[in-house]
Parts: sequence; C-alpha cells; structure tokens
Amino acid sequence: MDINKLKIGFLTFEQFHRKANIGSSRIRCDWVLKHMDGAERFHMGRPYDVVIYQKAYFVEHAKLFKGIKILDLCDADWLSWGYDIRAMIDEVDAITCSTQAIAEFIVNVRPELPVWVIPDRIDFSQEMPQKEHIGDTKKVVWFGYQHNQEQLVYVLPALIRRKLELIVISNKPYIVPATGKNLEITNLPWSQEHWKNDILKGDVAICPNDKRGRFKYKSDNKITQSWALGMPVCAIDKDLDRFAGEKERKDEARRNLEIVHKNFDVKDSAKEYEKLIKTLI
Repeated sequence: MDINKLKIGFLTFEQFHRKANIGSSRIRCDWVLKHMDGAERFHMGRPYDVVIYQKAYFVEHAKLFKGIKILDLCDADWLSWGYDIRAMIDEVDAITCSTQAIAEFIVNVRPELPVWVIPDRIDFSQEMPQKEHIGDTKKVVWFGYQHNQEQLVYVLPALIRRKLELIVISNKPYIVPATGKNLEITNLPWSQEHWKNDILKGDVAICPNDKRGRFKYKSDNKITQSWALGMPVCAIDKDLDRFAGEKERKDEARRNLEIVHKNFDVKDSAKEYEKLIKTLI
C-alpha cells in the first residue's frame, strides 16, 4: 500500500467535543496536516485508510473502523473520570503523545502497543512576528487556559517585588488572589487573530516550572511558541533578574530562535506520522 495514496483523517478534540479555539487541536492537528499529503480534518461518513484520534475518545467508531487507528495523547486524561481512555487504548494500533512522561505511563498500560513521542512543534509557514526588545523588563506575559491559571500564584510575589505588570491571555480573566492585591494586571481574551501580537505586549513570557500532578505530563509548547516569537521565558524567580536588561533578552531570543527552528518545526511531526503509518501498514 502506497502511503502517498492513503486518506488520513484527524478527528480532533475540538470537533469531538464541539468546542472552539482548542490549542492541542491547532498544534497537533491543523499545523501538522498542512504538511501531510492526503490528510484532513475528519469528516463523518468519508472513507479513510487512517484515523488519528487527537484526544478524541470515540470508542464506538474505533470498534467499527477497519483501517489504521492511532490515538494521540497530549494530556494526562486518565486522571479525569470523564474520559474512557482505557477502552480507547484497547481499540487502537498505536499511540502518539506529546511528552516522554505520557509515553512512559502508556507503555505500562499496553506494553505491546507502539508508542511514539511526537512533540508539540511550530508551524513556521504562518507569520511569526518577532519581539523588539527595548529597555528594561516592565511587563511579563502568561497565556493558557483558565484551569491552568493556578500556577500563577507561585510567581505573584516575585512580580510584585519587582513592580512588574502581568498580562494574562486566556479564555477567562485571571482573578487575582489576596496575595496579589498590589499587582498591576491586564487580562486579554485569547483569539486566533491576536494571540501572537498579544504575547509580544510583554517583555518576557513566564512559564512556572511546576511538575506536580497533571503538570508533570504537560508539553513545553508555551515555551517553544514564546521562543518562536523572540520572547525569553522565565521559569523561576532568578530568570526575572537574568532577563531584566535589554541585551540579555536579545541574546536569549536569538539563541532560542535558532533552537526552535532547528528542533521544533512541525514539518518534522508530519514526517514522523508518515513514518509511523508506514510501520503499521
């Protein structure tokens, strides 16, 4: 069977749950399929040779579908009672996942199943504006879903102490706890149109180094997206001091832009999916 003639359908979390603006569906489906011949978002009723279930636990479909079935994981959904993840794992031919931590967990569930780590990567075919670093750091930016905003509590004292403004880009506003009462904050709604330029309103991005609970399994896509925009990333308190000046931020942005172009181009994800499918034919 010629892989170039295969019809591949990505069934996304966004489609399956009838949601909009889902980051994982954009990063792990839309950006990838742009670089895969014969790949498209799944359409019910169309004939496919391969279906990739992107965080879509459609057990009923997987039981009946006779082609190649791949489950793509990018969150520790087995920690949530609402997902029938084990039943789905039992129906597929392979698993892809965004992090090594997820892969290590899945290997223990079905040791005989092929498990491939395909990291979250960047689609450089889209315009990626670059941050122009001028002067000392005055604003930091955090972006993500509301349910991950709890991480911000760990950085609030450092921001207040340095008198830095916090920009939060999210699906819902960040409600500052009492410990952040002296914090200057700007809430911006995440949108497909404005997310890049909104991130560039900060001088550095913050991504707290929290590895507890479900955060242990999270990918570094916020870091790589920030790097792709020329934004240094602060994970711990000391990083705010390190990137306080203009020169340090420019040097860091230049180094990381080279890394992200070399190691995190989504074209490589498309090639890895094609290679996996070849092994399953």
